Amino acid sequence: VSPRLANNPRPNGPSMTYFPVPFFLSSAGYAMHLATTYRTETHFGSERPDAWRVATNKDDLEIVVYVHDDPLASLDDFTRDTGRPFVPATWVFGPRRRVSLGSVVGTVPEYQFLRQQKVPTTGVDDAVHFLPARSELGREAALGQWVKDAHAWGYKVMAYNNPYVSTSKDSAAADRAYGEQNGLFAKTPEGTTGETFFISGEPQTLATIDLTNPAGVAWFQDLLRRTLALGYDGWMHDFGEYVRRPWRFFDGRNGEAVHNEFPVLSAKAAHDLMTAERPGDFLFFVRSGYTGTQQWVPAVWGGDPEATFDESQGLPAMLRGGINLGLTGVPLWGSDVTGFKCLTDDPADKEMYIRWGQVGAVSPIMMEQNACANPIANRTKWKLWGDEETIRAYGASARLHTRLAPYFEVLARAAHATGVPIMRHPFLYYPREPETWTEESSFFLGPALYASPVVRRGQRAKEMWLPPGKWVELEGFAVHEGGRRVTVDAPLVKLPLLVRDGGIVPMLDVSVETLAPATEPSVVTADSVKDRLDVVVALSRGKDATITLADGTELVARRTEAAGARSNLAEVAPAETQTCQGGCFAATREGGVDRLRISTPLGTSFEVTHEDVTVTARGPSARRVRFDVLRL
Repeated sequence: VSPRLANNPRPNGPSMTYFPVPFFLSSAGYAMHLATTYRTETHFGSERPDAWRVATNKDDLEIVVYVHDDPLASLDDFTRDTGRPFVPATWVFGPRRRVSLGSVVGTVPEYQFLRQQKVPTTGVDDAVHFLPARSELGREAALGQWVKDAHAWGYKVMAYNNPYVSTSKDSAAADRAYGEQNGLFAKTPEGTTGETFFISGEPQTLATIDLTNPAGVAWFQDLLRRTLALGYDGWMHDFGEYVRRPWRFFDGRNGEAVHNEFPVLSAKAAHDLMTAERPGDFLFFVRSGYTGTQQWVPAVWGGDPEATFDESQGLPAMLRGGINLGLTGVPLWGSDVTGFKCLTDDPADKEMYIRWGQVGAVSPIMMEQNACANPIANRTKWKLWGDEETIRAYGASARLHTRLAPYFEVLARAAHATGVPIMRHPFLYYPREPETWTEESSFFLGPALYASPVVRRGQRAKEMWLPPGKWVELEGFAVHEGGRRVTVDAPLVKLPLLVRDGGIVPMLDVSVETLAPATEPSVVTADSVKDRLDVVVALSRGKDATITLADGTELVARRTEAAGARSNLAEVAPAETQTCQGGCFAATREGGVDRLRISTPLGTSFEVTHEDVTVTARGPSARRVRFDVLRL
């Protein structure tokens, strides 16, 4: 919980979360996991400043303690025990946006308007609720055509499902009858169908599919196949946290024991279906989870936030939650960019919209939630199409996120191998540094980048603790010495993002609009420009940087202590390094760096030395690699 919040206000309460994981890391050189599916309670220093206390709603408790000075070693052990994070399809790292069948801007279908405005977008989510109440009925043909049209324009398309069947909607009557006749729902102690109530599209009562029953799992998967039958690529895999304590389940347990495990069972059911039917080419994303969820899911999102800067439910809370989730070995996180709910009177305005887009740019998962939900009043919030500055600013965030796809791929594989998150709290590298203990909005994005998005209204400069070493801002190229607190300029359209000395970041070509395939010839896909790769690297004298891409390509950059001879590459204007064919370079002084741009000839293997810099690439695919070396 943030130190800014003495007590999380109603209706949340101090223990409210979609994704509890009873695991923590300590600066004293250990980590602890409460190995139970029962509800747990933890107090850190609230009763004694030198002690913590845990409790569980069970008469016994297994505690696993990992003893390592390095918290990354504890995460490695913890995820080895509880499941290595899933590696998703590459296109999952592309930006998505809520766009529905029939959504238009003026007279142009919105999915086409996004392309006209050059806002990179890989996926669209239409929120058609196949479960719990079959909102697809009667419009299957139209939905199938919509999915085909979106595919042609380079979009993956997501719908909506959850592990419930409506008991109050006539459209779900057949599913309800089948589930009851075959004993496939969780039951009350009296043996009747257990019911819960929440808003899923609209308020309704619902039965919970019993996922401890193998027949219940198989039936749930059959229900999910309805979405795939219309061509969808995946769905929001919603809810899972509504299990009541007294309910009875097929395997003999009650709701007290199953409550925390239920979202894990739900995610596993979807994972097993999709890996069988759409291997390597799907997305479902969950809000609810528990220990072990990370091994089954391509993505997690932070639930339904308030479209404001509110500390407990708005943008600051979302970023804080995502960074914290990474500390439990869950790497594939994103928020509802620009918020979902509009329950308060706080302005859901342009500043909030643009700042949240910047957070999305440096989150592993980026999805713009084009919604302003309030069940009892009409509310409005700023829109992507609100003005030209918003389109440019959000487009820049979406473009950065898209271009980072090769980097995200590398980081996802590292997460699978060792449990290291993609968004890395600085505590993971500097656990004994007190400055890291209270950090809540700055993080390493992999080993090379350090992001510190602005998450509070009115800020036009961002103060942060910067980790030791030299750092350079990616916009403006100001150089900072770390190991201390620094202040970075942050006008509304600037994301504070720095690359460390020795950091190397592979990026897609700036023209890429989508990570999905397309048949519409005007759409620039990642595959259509796969012969181009940009690489940003920061090097002081004597430094080197190396990264191996998902396809095995090795990229290396080295800088010697002394200047060497110029290469025989052609010297061109900086902009021409993007298009020259036979190899070229441009050298400029910008901000605090000597910037050297080297564009290599097309090939699978090369090494180029220019003055004090040597760049090397070796891989299976022929590429023109454009190194942007920031000499510190």
